[in-house]
Amino acid sequence: MIAYTATLDVPGELARFLAKLLLTERRRRGTSRGSRALTCFWQAVLGLRWFRDRTSADALARDHGISRTTAYRYLGEVIAVLAARAPDLRDALERASKDGFSHVILDGKIIACDRCKEPAISVKGEVIDLWYSGNRTADLADKEAALAAHPDSFFTIPHFEGYRAVLIRLPQVTGAALREAITDGWLACASPRLARDFLAG
Repeated sequence: MIAYTATLDVPGELARFLAKLLLTERRRRGTSRGSRALTCFWQAVLGLRWFRDRTSADALARDHGISRTTAYRYLGEVIAVLAARAPDLRDALERASKDGFSHVILDGKIIACDRCKEPAISVKGEVIDLWYSGNRTADLADKEAALAAHPDSFFTIPHFEGYRAVLIRLPQVTGAALREAITDGWLACASPRLARDFLAG
């Protein structure tokens, strides 16, 4: 085995900020000082290594001198304290609008949908990709209702039989129907609190 020193490519301020969040959480839980295998700072480094390089739990455990189970638990705590500070979708969009941004880039699947394509022939006789969206529904009854209400733009294929989703032909769908489908898709995967807040207006 060869030991070596590595550099974590993140600002020191970020590690210290995360360490403060972890310290606040430990105090909230009543964790006794010195009772943890890692200090808040080194727990923050553990978490940042996973975010930055997707370092495996086995490697994190080995490098920090803790068990694999403890590495997973510490990583979960890091994710939890960061997630608690993250704005929900509505807050993020309102902040972006207030700050004058013309658009935002959302990373991750916030709406339960897939973008799919199939080949088609254009009016010029060229092979092009026809794009459509696979959008989640609340249940199979909701799926059947959506298919019946929009037969020209909503459809399904054998691969999606028994699955709570409809496929949407994007060139044919109306704006109102697409908005409703996207909203329903978001509600299908949103947390109960976010869904209640959204429906309450």
